[in-house]
Amino acid sequence: MPIPVALATASAAVGIAQGVAGFFTSFSARKRRRAEAQRRKTAAIKSENLLLGTAKNVEQDITKQGAFLNQAYGMQQKEGRQAFGIQMDQSMSAQGLTGLAGSGSAIQATDYLQNQYASSQEQSALQFDENRYQLAQQRESRMRDIQGSLIELSSYSGNNLNVLSTYGIGGSNVV
Repeated sequence: MPIPVALATASAAVGIAQGVAGFFTSFSARKRRRAEAQRRKTAAIKSENLLLGTAKNVEQDITKQGAFLNQAYGMQQKEGRQAFGIQMDQSMSAQGLTGLAGSGSAIQATDYLQNQYASSQEQSALQFDENRYQLAQQRESRMRDIQGSLIELSSYSGNNLNVLSTYGIGGSNVV
């Protein structure tokens, strides 16, 4: 066999060998990439489940804080009513002892106490509403942080989980 034919045959054989080696190398690389993608997906799903548990814990925490707010407001209202009752009794007593009952100054003192009580109750209600609003904002912020993490993980897991809709967040919800 002449040398150019032998070189051509050898070159063809090397080309075929490289093609076969390339196929197996490429196959092995694809297999590694699939395994890595599966590992990332499994880790992402595990992380998503942890975040869903965190969202549930946030919801329970906010509910508990809301119950504390309600209880504190109720106690504050009760204390205000009791203080008003005591002040009214003392005022009536003083008016009776001094003989001013029914006079203009007695009516004025009674009106003052009633207005003071109404004003303090309105302040208390306003503070309660502000605290509830802040609690709702805190809830929404914490849930949005969790949702942001879930969105990042969804590119690996393929899940499109949404804790905002699950827990009814999207507008100005008040707890």
